[in-house]
Amino acid sequence: MGRNQWPITPKPNEAHDPMEQTN
Repeated sequence: MGRNQWPITPKPNEAHDPMEQTN
């Protein structure tokens, strides 16, 4: 659940965040 620590904004961030993609 550590992925929740960063704010879920409009997601271009998933490209650099592999941990977001495992969701």
